[in-house]
Amino acid sequence: MRTKQKFVADNSIVKTKITEQLIYAISEGSLPLNVSFTDLISHARINKVLFYLLLRMNKLPKNLQSFKSNLINRYEKINKTIGDIAELMENERIKYCVFKTLRPVPYLSPDIDILIFDHQSLLKAVNVVREKLHAKMDSSMPMSNYSCSFYLDREKFYVDLYAKIHVAGFTYIPKDELKSSCTTTKVKGKPVTVLEPEYELITLVGHAIFKEQVITLLDYFCVVSLLSKINFKSLEKALQRTNMFPSFVSFLDTMKRSHYFPTPIKPSEFLKLTFHKFFADPEARKTILNPLFELLQNRQKLVMMLEHFRRETY
Repeated sequence: MRTKQKFVADNSIVKTKITEQLIYAISEGSLPLNVSFTDLISHARINKVLFYLLLRMNKLPKNLQSFKSNLINRYEKINKTIGDIAELMENERIKYCVFKTLRPVPYLSPDIDILIFDHQSLLKAVNVVREKLHAKMDSSMPMSNYSCSFYLDREKFYVDLYAKIHVAGFTYIPKDELKSSCTTTKVKGKPVTVLEPEYELITLVGHAIFKEQVITLLDYFCVVSLLSKINFKSLEKALQRTNMFPSFVSFLDTMKRSHYFPTPIKPSEFLKLTFHKFFADPEARKTILNPLFELLQNRQKLVMMLEHFRRETY
């Protein structure tokens, strides 16, 4: 028993040290003393900040310089596709916003997440993505009342269309509160509708807690960056409107107490916050029962959820 406790303690010390070294490397743009670049790259990868790290470093080995160039090309390609999609949406008069994709720090998203604000627009958006972008619907994520996923074969990434911000049907952020909380930014010279910073922050927090149950360094850097730009009275109002105040406080508390990243959301904390959403949020209350019953009736799904809590990252 003591051996196991010692292993856990030693492992925690190792993860704390490499997290501190990674934060230093990103902040200072240089490699800390007595650290393996391989270990740093590995830790950056699981924390979703590999691209950010490579951009920040002043000096890189030759093999990583070409790798960095490839990632930059992919980043440019994603942004071009976002601009193209936004232009198509505007031409078709589809009410939409890009969320959780254009982060305040450089990030290579594996997909482009787009929230569609009404059912008729969702049907139009599906046709636009399928016909104009020649995208194939992802067979592992068939179209539902909540979302659908498309794969762009030429660009090698996904476009996810959401009718609601959800996990397994459970809506954790009410869409109606987001509809009037959009703004416009320029991506590759094209106007793109995005969420206002307060609501973008809330979707990032909700995603980490309810969908992934993990906080990465990417989440850390994004939230710190967004907090430096927003009006706190506006944030307080947004948290109240979305019933996300307890989730936000829990996120900050977990982030503050953690000595290393990725850091998990404890199952007990996840359940507490889910119950709060159930009692405080009518949209969450309407959408949580079916996924819950499915979970309780399907042992395989229940086991998968328990494994979800044990993951190191997503």
